[in-house]
Amino acid sequence: RNFAECKEAIISDYVNYSGSKFHQECFKCARCHVPLVSGFYEDSSGRPLDKDCLWGQLLMDHIVKDIDNAVPADY
Repeated sequence: RNFAECKEAIISDYVNYSGSKFHQECFKCARCHVPLVSGFYEDSSGRPLDKDCLWGQLLMDHIVKDIDNAVPADY
């Protein structure tokens, strides 16, 4: 059997995520592509993210929601 990302044979420790196996260094944040060696979070789509990218995504979602609900001012 081979790893999902690099297709190399499974011969070492690995991360099992969403039914696929990854080398620890190949399991990366879906946004910034940094290896997720110290844990990860999932966004609303189930993608693995590091803490900074998760907070960035949550902040952007909040800003976009506020913009969509904004009422134009009369000038």
